[in-house]
Amino acid sequence: SSSLQKWGETERNLQTVFSKAQEDVNKALLDNFNTPEAVQALCDLIRETYGYMKEENVKQPLLSAILDYVTFVLNSFGLNYETDASSLTPIINALSEFRDDVRKSAIKKDSKSVLQICDDIRDNVLPFLGIRLEDQGGDKNAVWKFGNKDELIQERERKIAEQAAKDAKKAEELRLRQEKEAEQEAKAKIVPSEMFKSQTELYSAFDDKGLPTHNAEGEEISKSQKKNLAKAYAKQEKIHNQWLEKQKKQEEEESKN
Repeated sequence: SSSLQKWGETERNLQTVFSKAQEDVNKALLDNFNTPEAVQALCDLIRETYGYMKEENVKQPLLSAILDYVTFVLNSFGLNYETDASSLTPIINALSEFRDDVRKSAIKKDSKSVLQICDDIRDNVLPFLGIRLEDQGGDKNAVWKFGNKDELIQERERKIAEQAAKDAKKAEELRLRQEKEAEQEAKAKIVPSEMFKSQTELYSAFDDKGLPTHNAEGEEISKSQKKNLAKAYAKQEKIHNQWLEKQKKQEEEESKN
């Protein structure tokens, strides 16, 4: 509605900056097509617009008008950063500064999503424009520079491949760990009195605890064998009791929920 689009002081100030930018761009173009001066005027407008975007209840029509104007002027210039890098330097500086501000704000608020957006610009957007953006760590501003677009894209693809290899290694390590844990879980479930009874190829008779008394040939188990079997039984008993305690705690937690 018209009430929602009513301008306040911030909108009027931005409109003043917008009008001045248009005048400065026209003046620069009339001055022997002074592209660097025109781009500088656009950068000043972009910087003020970023500041306005931090306000609440921004007016979308005003922002759209500025965006359309900046896009129109740049398209009219037909600028190419490889042949006219000096003209684009202020724009890249503005982008880099904006990204730095977002990163610092996100770090303070611990917003992983915003940091991811910043990394996405660095890793998946700028290389295709022939621009390398390097973080310096902490609160230091990033450093950007022009580079060979093909080389930057190849570097990006190499990093992606290296990361994919690391992810695959982690996934395999996780699979093996989970597999081992599953085996340990299955073993822990075995009741000590039943652990030897399934080994019919080794034993044929058992005592009341489930310990083997005779081997598969019907011969009595030797004392040394009985001692080793008793140790294995005690170890399994301990593991099984720990598993039972764990199950009990899990059931108690589930009942609370």
